[in-house]
Amino acid sequence: KDSQVLAAVALTPHLEPGMGNLSVFPGAHLRDWTSYPDWKRTRTLPDLGPVVEIVLDAGDACLVHPLLPHRGGRNESSVDRDVAFYRVQRDGVDYASAERAVRLLAEPFAELPGAAPFAPD
Repeated sequence: KDSQVLAAVALTPHLEPGMGNLSVFPGAHLRDWTSYPDWKRTRTLPDLGPVVEIVLDAGDACLVHPLLPHRGGRNESSVDRDVAFYRVQRDGVDYASAERAVRLLAEPFAELPGAAPFAPD
């Protein structure tokens, strides 16, 4: 199956919130994202719910569904936060296909057989 995942690898420790942590919106990847191109163009994103700052030590990795909204958090510490991001994909898949994009926006887990949506309470 053609699938992909975003991998964030911490190059420096960010062991508490407020250190520029990778921040995610749990469960927001499960919503209907078919209007995303319009939201992005008009800069009118919907409320994504509470944000969670991911705590990582140097060398730790976090795997993220490609539709899970994410961002870098505010770094209020005195140290730099460095993270390497990788988009892990299978060879030979047309990830730029419009048909594929529409399918994934409607069904985020279409390419992840056996995976089930999970959103913490």
